[in-house]
Amino acid sequence: MKVLFFVLSLIIFVHGLLIVASLLYFKDQKLKYLYKSSPVSKKNKEIEFYILLSVFNESKIIESTYKHFKEIVNVKNNIRCVFITTEKEKLVTGRNETKEILEQLIRNDNKFSLINYPYHKGNKPSQLNYALDQLEKDVINKNERDIYICQYDADSRPLKETFEELEEIINITNCNVIQQPTKFDENYNGLNLYLKLEACFQTRWAYGFERRNQMLSVNKYINKIFVPFAYTVGHGMVVKSDFLYNVGKYPSPNEDVPFGQKMILIGEPIYPTVTYDRGTIVETFKDLFYQSGNWIKAPLVSIKMYKEIRHYKKMSIYRSVMFFTKIAFDLLSWVQYIIYLFLCVVVSISEGSINYLIFGFFILWIESSYSVFYTHKYILKENSLKERLLLMIICPIRGLVRGLSLFSFLKQSLTGWYYDSGREITNTGIKKIK
Repeated sequence: MKVLFFVLSLIIFVHGLLIVASLLYFKDQKLKYLYKSSPVSKKNKEIEFYILLSVFNESKIIESTYKHFKEIVNVKNNIRCVFITTEKEKLVTGRNETKEILEQLIRNDNKFSLINYPYHKGNKPSQLNYALDQLEKDVINKNERDIYICQYDADSRPLKETFEELEEIINITNCNVIQQPTKFDENYNGLNLYLKLEACFQTRWAYGFERRNQMLSVNKYINKIFVPFAYTVGHGMVVKSDFLYNVGKYPSPNEDVPFGQKMILIGEPIYPTVTYDRGTIVETFKDLFYQSGNWIKAPLVSIKMYKEIRHYKKMSIYRSVMFFTKIAFDLLSWVQYIIYLFLCVVVSISEGSINYLIFGFFILWIESSYSVFYTHKYILKENSLKERLLLMIICPIRGLVRGLSLFSFLKQSLTGWYYDSGREITNTGIKKIK
């Protein structure tokens, strides 16, 4: 038991050290240099973008979403925006209010269109794939143009410069997949202290883990030998349309990380951007608990993704083994802190010394404290020193909360998925869930 305790201590420490090193090394300047130093691979070919926004029970914020993306599409002539609503909303709430609002907003606006998913069953990938079926004749690449499908959520607020950078990356790389990172600061000031810590951790992950692996994936030698765990995220994922159709469109039950798993298996590089999307954090701990149960689905569907992508490209035994090894570590990352706490207690009791608990807390603190400091000050650019210090003090708690995702997954597997209902029944009626 003691050996397992120290092995897991080492895994957690090294994991945190790599996050810090990545935050310091894979900065925006490094990414800009990567693209500027690369030769242009394609010229004089028109590029067109289709933004897909899959929405469900978003009537409270949909007008703000429309206004933000209207500012973006008005800047350039090669962007179209498609909202995808669902009849499931009417089943759940008694009214498809999001659709009704959008019909009024986009009326006489030829840069926006609305597709309504007509079924009661289905999820976000179902809505997206239904829209792709309806749009297929329009978005399959022609000889004279390349079309890219850009996916965002209702609470996404990408920078206005996003599509200028996307064009630059496409012209330089002629790539199939691009991923924009998210800074979770859109509702930061309205969050309690713990949820501000969550905003720091999710932003830290986007810049210290996801960006690192995406940048490593674009090096064909590193990609081939080390098989970096470079995946996609739903908000800010950009895919060339014909490539998207060829690999089977969006996978289910989640459209983002499982799609990225397919990219890992076939060795497809994912190019990160400097521009970012501003996202939100859920506003209650309860929502966070249920959200984490949905996220942990991703490593659990890896075998399904492996079977689905085999028709597109044959994978070597080496790459397959490396992929499933990294899936195992990814799954461990969801529960390792709960296991670690258990080991700390058991070893402390068996050895009759509290020093193991103190050592365990120190490992959890050192693993994340500096990266929280860096993210809060230099990425989120928050100025409160007092808040920064408090976040650094409580940062070990976050890993333990992350471990609750397994219990959330098990609960929802038995009782139904929280976000599928689109609402929470309270004593006062229906509470909107974002």
